[in-house]
Amino acid sequence: MTAKHSRRTFIAYGSAALGTSLLLKACANQSATPNAAGDSKPFKVAAVFVGLVTDKGWNQSAFEGLNAAKKKLGFEFAYVERTAAPDQAEALSEFARQGYNVVLGHSGEFVGPTQQVAGQFPNTLFLVTNGGISGSNIASVQTNNLQAGYLSGTMGALMTQSNKIAFVVAKQFKAMDQILRGFELGAKAANPAVVTTASYTGDWDDVAKAKEATTALISSGVDVIYSYLDNGYVGVLEAVKEQGVYLLGNTSDRLSDAPKTVLTSVVQNVGTAIASVVELAQKGEVKNQVYVVGAENPEVLYLGRFSEAVPLPMKQKVTEVEKQFKEGALAFKDCSVDGKESWCLQGATST
Repeated sequence: MTAKHSRRTFIAYGSAALGTSLLLKACANQSATPNAAGDSKPFKVAAVFVGLVTDKGWNQSAFEGLNAAKKKLGFEFAYVERTAAPDQAEALSEFARQGYNVVLGHSGEFVGPTQQVAGQFPNTLFLVTNGGISGSNIASVQTNNLQAGYLSGTMGALMTQSNKIAFVVAKQFKAMDQILRGFELGAKAANPAVVTTASYTGDWDDVAKAKEATTALISSGVDVIYSYLDNGYVGVLEAVKEQGVYLLGNTSDRLSDAPKTVLTSVVQNVGTAIASVVELAQKGEVKNQVYVVGAENPEVLYLGRFSEAVPLPMKQKVTEVEKQFKEGALAFKDCSVDGKESWCLQGATST
């Protein structure tokens, strides 16, 4: 059984500290499955989403991955979606109070809220997607953002006519910085003349803001856009179709959205990555670390279908980069750029 709860009602119940929650009632008829300690208590997993689990992207990928894992592993699963920043800490806390073994914050936005509440619930594992943090009862999981950005930057740089490509995202935090850095490195490796730009809309789901930001980039000469939004992706798609430029998709294969416009997508099956860590937790084998899963696992990170607009030599070039990631021939290292912490290709100078 998967229990969904509305954000407003859930937070209201949590704030009131009621002894019996609606989520517990919803799951009360679930059969118990042995947990890692071997007792009869059900293993319980909860997820707090910033956006909608039907966004055909980031949130939906995690939701579907957890539902698939639930069927395979037999745990209880509950979630709340569209959780605004002021409510995130309370949402995490409420699930922990209810006895959930694993509580996931599905965004790098949950780094602060998780660090704020984790110490109050030492028996709960707090898992953050794209968090990059760990602690006594905190772990993070993410797809390899540097690889994803690099593949997108490579494709964009090969296809641009104006030598201007851009990354459209909602907010800035470490995971998004990694994607942007990979995007820049991939673009420069494929075409040193390319200029990359980042635009932050401030909202993952706002279609109007996404379209406005994309239109502004196109007006400045950008002719390939890499979208990393949730529902806001719709606005990006509308703008690129209207203006006749190219789009790079993320998370899922977006080719069917606009076969002549979407060059390819870097599929990041984050749900599978999350499920792998949840399985470790259920077995009692999870470590308090940052789990990074990339192209070495072809079920998690891979190139989607190509548009017919992409010439064969360019398909071959970007596919070769993907192969290098799979084989470990192309990798990244921590470095310093202009006095700031960053990431560079192994064996390359810090530029």
